[in-house]
Amino acid sequence: MKANKSIFRFDFLALHNALADCSELNEVTRTLHRHIADAFAIVESNFFMLNDNKQLKSQKIDISISLDKIISHLEEEGITDWAIENNTPTVISDLFADNSSESSIILIPIAEGRSAAGLFAARASRGKSSYADNHIAELNKSVLLAAILYNKLAKCKENTILSKRLAAVEQQILDSSKFISAGELAAAIANEIQASLLILDGHIQFLETGLGNTKRRLEIIKTELDNIKTINRRLSGLLDVAKADDEQSALNICNIIDEIVHLTSHQLQKDNIIIEKAYDIDNPMVKGSRQMLEQAFLNIIFSAGSHIIDGGRLLISISSFDNDNMTINFSDINPNPYALNVDDIFEPFYSPDNRKGKYNMGLYLTQMIIKKHGGKVFAIAEEGRGRTIKIILPVINQ
Repeated sequence: MKANKSIFRFDFLALHNALADCSELNEVTRTLHRHIADAFAIVESNFFMLNDNKQLKSQKIDISISLDKIISHLEEEGITDWAIENNTPTVISDLFADNSSESSIILIPIAEGRSAAGLFAARASRGKSSYADNHIAELNKSVLLAAILYNKLAKCKENTILSKRLAAVEQQILDSSKFISAGELAAAIANEIQASLLILDGHIQFLETGLGNTKRRLEIIKTELDNIKTINRRLSGLLDVAKADDEQSALNICNIIDEIVHLTSHQLQKDNIIIEKAYDIDNPMVKGSRQMLEQAFLNIIFSAGSHIIDGGRLLISISSFDNDNMTINFSDINPNPYALNVDDIFEPFYSPDNRKGKYNMGLYLTQMIIKKHGGKVFAIAEEGRGRTIKIILPVINQ
């Protein structure tokens, strides 16, 4: 191609400004086409980018209907590969045009860094001999400007798709974990009920024979019936958490704990367990369900009472964690040694003393409640100091 002495007018700055407003791939393609159509006699144009299989793919757009078929044919013939490897703009005759019309195909390779990314293709209404070197150089500069934006938007689109896929996978994992937790919980409940039923069945059979200590057997039967009632209460609590509505109110945590301590003090005193309280902040307020939080704190106190050695203490303290959160600590002083193992304490099938079929779902329920209130709960233990259940809850800034 030789330099054309004819007057050639193309407003590159106008193209640059128009591309700056583009935010979609097709918008970039249309803007480029609109600005080059008259100056370069372009009839159809589009970007054809290499996919992972090194095949050219384009965005479906109405300004490249027949061009898509032409590029597909050129790809089969190896012409597009040659153009990309040659890495320079190429103008070839349009072999698909009618004999009565003179037209050409323009192929401009596009790179991303040092790697080939694809090409820009255009079908023009002029023959290849009508394009001078300065025409093609100007067209090449315009296409590469648009290609920079096109590649950036393509990456953003790819990242968006990957993010959506990742979010979908994460949701699947979350849903799966919910099913797993539900299955584990069902297994724990079934095992605990089965253990009690087996004990009941055995002692009822002994009662029927008239052998042994009848009074003692009745006491055991009553204990196991109470155990089944406890399981039923826990199940009811789980259902309450699942069905709890979003209507919450401002609550004073100190008042709730004071009421819970008052309710449990008689039973704990019988076990010679002393409750101490230490509130370092005044009127700590949270937004939540009173019934749910009462249940959560009761579960922790009952869990502590079940393993503190006679004469031990339970210290309940409230302090500020940061400007937006408070900390509530339930510290067991003088617990049994097995209580220091806190690795699985919030699991639905947790067994505090490793007795098969004896599960404590109270802390699992507590964890569900605290999470529902936007908080966190975890346990720490240190030999010689005891176990602490630590709750962090968001506060209402007054």
